[in-house]
Amino acid sequence: MIDLTHECDYNTLIEAVRRMSDRYGFLNFSYLTESVMGRGIPILRIGEGKKNYYYVGTHHGAERITGMLLLKFIYELCEVIRRGGKIGSTDSSFFLKQRSLFIIPQLNVDGAEISANGPDKSSPWYSRLVGINGSDGTGHGCCDLGTFQFGFQLL
Repeated sequence: MIDLTHECDYNTLIEAVRRMSDRYGFLNFSYLTESVMGRGIPILRIGEGKKNYYYVGTHHGAERITGMLLLKFIYELCEVIRRGGKIGSTDSSFFLKQRSLFIIPQLNVDGAEISANGPDKSSPWYSRLVGINGSDGTGHGCCDLGTFQFGFQLL
């Protein structure tokens, strides 16, 4: 279900997350907030417990591999749960009644999209990107637009 041999741009990420949430009824998909460029930052929740664990990938746009690996982790975890398997030595249904996993595969969705496909020259953010990151607007991990103005307090 998750192809790690290709780059993961924003549309690929959202398509994969939607397919997984459709396939696994226990996987809750929503958006944490919007990025400064208007892209939703996806967040997935597995479990119903009061003890929370957070997994966050792609802090910097050029680090898309971390988001792809989290997608693979989610897929494999969902398959274990679907089969009624164990997580370590603990029954998965018991584990997820005690814990909640919050997974943000790509925190920096704008930087990841810019890194994957280059900057949109018609974007109002283009001149700022070029000013910060150089002539093509893709340097330094693409993280300096203020994407991180979200609130974990909402969780």
